[in-house]
Amino acid sequence: MDELAAVIAAYFPPGRTVTTRELAGGNINRSFLVDDGKRPVVVQRLNPEVFADPQRVVANFAVLASHLSGKNFLVARPIATLTGAECFQAADGAIWRAQSYIEEHTPGARANPESIGGTLARFHRLTADLPPAKLSPAIPGFHDTSGYLQAADRALTAAPAKIQEAAALRWCRDMIERFRPMANYFAREVAAGGISRQVTHGDPKRENFICDKNGQALGLFDLDTVGPGLVAHDLGDCLRSLANPAGEETDLETVRFDLDICRAFLRGYRREYAEAGEEAPPLDIFAGTLTIALELGLRRLTDHLSGDRYFRVRRPGDNLRLAMVQFRLAELIAANEQKIRAMAAVRDK
Repeated sequence: MDELAAVIAAYFPPGRTVTTRELAGGNINRSFLVDDGKRPVVVQRLNPEVFADPQRVVANFAVLASHLSGKNFLVARPIATLTGAECFQAADGAIWRAQSYIEEHTPGARANPESIGGTLARFHRLTADLPPAKLSPAIPGFHDTSGYLQAADRALTAAPAKIQEAAALRWCRDMIERFRPMANYFAREVAAGGISRQVTHGDPKRENFICDKNGQALGLFDLDTVGPGLVAHDLGDCLRSLANPAGEETDLETVRFDLDICRAFLRGYRREYAEAGEEAPPLDIFAGTLTIALELGLRRLTDHLSGDRYFRVRRPGDNLRLAMVQFRLAELIAANEQKIRAMAAVRDK
């Protein structure tokens, strides 16, 4: 790959022998581990279909990494090019950035829900004094559930009649109608002054936590979506991922929402604040978790109908299947509404 060779030349001195391998698991960007025997480095091509202004993502990463430096929270460190630039622009205009490789992470480690909750709470605590205005929104309309709903409506309307009548699409439309009233929930809460924005991770799913071999969370990966946001969205995104042990890459029959995992996560989240002598923010986890499951279903469905331009998929139809998984998860969350709300109201002794 000539482009990758140019990227390596931007970050490693001439004549340096390196090994490279592509890292699996990314839904959005392509990432490679480059090792010269002295320090392994991750280089990543930011997806222009997702990030209209990739340099904004790079700048946000630098601000956040600097803010968390020395605060006992593990994140990758940005690495400058040999000329001191924050990123490298390839001949085709693509933006590449480099960051340190997290050797403490054990891929595939079974994440401890309580530890995950504590680590997300620590992130929220440590960034509470970082003014949201110092970070620019990396993706316009991110977590605008109403906007995602409108995009899905347009894509469904534009789909050929034969596709619209497929059983899977009919089921998805039924789910959308059932949960349509949730689309404006958080917009109304913000407008009413009930909640406010602060720095959030934006994508704290289970796979984005740095975990050691024992499943203890140490920090967070994937800081591309860090910016002004709502804590409820972070909580919801984490829980809809963590409490579905089957994961996103599953089928409808195996999706579930595990209340024990939810309870352990909340215990860890609250404990982090309690040990710091601080009060945890209101935990609107029911609305947050349901809304994020709905959002992801809408986004996956829209991408499926638009030609799979946003999420990287292995085969045609993957986005439709994964949209259905999220809609099914939303069903299960709704079925457990009272239990989830009761957990959110509990104060651990």
